[in-house]
Amino acid sequence: MKIKFCWNYKGEAMIIIKKYVKDSPIITTRFIEFSTSNKKEYITLFNNYRNDKIIDEKSEFHSDKWLVASGVDKRSISFIFSEMLFKKMNKNQKSSIKYEEFILAVKSFYLQELSSYASQTLLQFVNSLKRLMHETEFTSIGELPENLKNNPTFMTYTPLILEFFMYYEGLYFNDDLLDEIGASYIEHIDAKKGAGVSKRALPTFNT
Repeated sequence: MKIKFCWNYKGEAMIIIKKYVKDSPIITTRFIEFSTSNKKEYITLFNNYRNDKIIDEKSEFHSDKWLVASGVDKRSISFIFSEMLFKKMNKNQKSSIKYEEFILAVKSFYLQELSSYASQTLLQFVNSLKRLMHETEFTSIGELPENLKNNPTFMTYTPLILEFFMYYEGLYFNDDLLDEIGASYIEHIDAKKGAGVSKRALPTFNT
């Protein structure tokens, strides 16, 4: 997978995601950007998944929790983050971003990626993002806590976490922290290579 960060003609942040179709040389390209003005499109995408029974028909877009199909089962995904810590970060950084906008970004990113990843993978991504935001006060803290750095589950979902930060460019984030997350991921992958497991490493965030 290749990710490129750029801007569209309106000056809005967006990412271009290129992926190889499994077992073929074909590359698919998707242009993804977040904007509150696209809210109706996100709701339409949500309704399409609900009509396809991927999201439970009783789930509502604006709810804090959705029930999503995971194989033959259904799992609940919660979009409840710490609003108190978000407001603290907003105040310290003198930012005017609303908590509701952040949640919309998470939900829309989830919906965009649901065509590429299993619902269980995205559930773990959201949970890992919650841990990161809680323990770094929405990246206000400049160092990655050791309990996350040494957590294999968190490291597994690091690429999606960094992809989210590129998708939601309007959110304040600490570049140094994101670089450390990327570097920790590479160390994690290198360690797995040493153990006989091979996987492509992710470059640092600024790269």
